[in-house]
Amino acid sequence: MTKRSVYKKVSLFVTALFLLFFISLSIGYWSAQQDSDVIVVLDEPQSPQEDKPLKAFDFKTKKHFEDPKPLPKLSFLNPEGEKVSWDNFKGKYTLVNFWATWCGPCVVELPTLQELKHIFRDKPFDVVAVSLDMTGDQERLAAFLKRRGIEDFALYFDKDGDIQRNIPMRGIPTTFLLNPDGQLLYIFEGDANWSSPPSVAFFSKLLS
Repeated sequence: MTKRSVYKKVSLFVTALFLLFFISLSIGYWSAQQDSDVIVVLDEPQSPQEDKPLKAFDFKTKKHFEDPKPLPKLSFLNPEGEKVSWDNFKGKYTLVNFWATWCGPCVVELPTLQELKHIFRDKPFDVVAVSLDMTGDQERLAAFLKRRGIEDFALYFDKDGDIQRNIPMRGIPTTFLLNPDGQLLYIFEGDANWSSPPSVAFFSKLLS
């Protein structure tokens, strides 16, 4: 075998490796782009983006439990600063949204959660949003919400980090739907327009 043929084979091998690397990199980038709007990683604060368009009621990750799951026993603060647990929400379907002031998609979807709460105010249904902010207090949180015209349904607060220690979440916003027994029925990951026609139709069917 001549030096030239050896060199040619080595060159072809190196070129093939480069092409494989490039293809893998491209696939990884495409995959990341596809998932980029699903959740905000908990330890990467972002600024609210008021102009970001909301998706319709369509999640890349929506998990339904045919056999509803009990949630860990824990406590967090209600808008009055009192400790509450999942037992406080029994008797109706409850949509529990986990959010934070630094999470742009979380803040953008809050008005639609508020509207959804109003739409079904006469039904056995409620919407609460629990802040997972690690700093500040409810007074600061209340001021943040007031500036944006958001009502106290979003003033629930995981002050002691009980939720974050006991409920594994890939990121926020994450939203749980609890049945009237306080058990987990659905998990929704990502932001959405909760007052969109598909969303209203989903909850209308659930509550019919």
